[in-house]
Amino acid sequence: MAYSSPSCSSGNGFNSIHGGGSSGAGHGGNGGSGEDQPQVGTAYGHVFQPKHFGCRGGGGGGLGGGIIHLMISGTLKVDGTISVNGASGQQLYSGGGSGGSIWVETNLIQGYGRFQANGGNGYVDKLNK
Repeated sequence: MAYSSPSCSSGNGFNSIHGGGSSGAGHGGNGGSGEDQPQVGTAYGHVFQPKHFGCRGGGGGGLGGGIIHLMISGTLKVDGTISVNGASGQQLYSGGGSGGSIWVETNLIQGYGRFQANGGNGYVDKLNK
């Protein structure tokens, strides 16, 4: 199910101008520019209390990542990956979606795992480039 965050009015990527690459969506930082679209999705959200979905990339691009909010009354041990990554663009010249939000409230984090909220890649037709 696709969800459009109210913050995506400024965070969405932009469609290409002349049929080239579209730009990526922003969230924790600005999105990447496209080959044919210098305007990008802008950064939004709160660094200490992240609670927004990621936004969609331009040109019908990848969807943004989800939201994880963990409230642990003790120690959180992470030996795997907790991710809210944005999806890569699936249509020709579309931009990647921005990563979502991970908010952890705990006394201690242990382990060798990682947290990810990466943006997706843009789609390029590699055969014709």
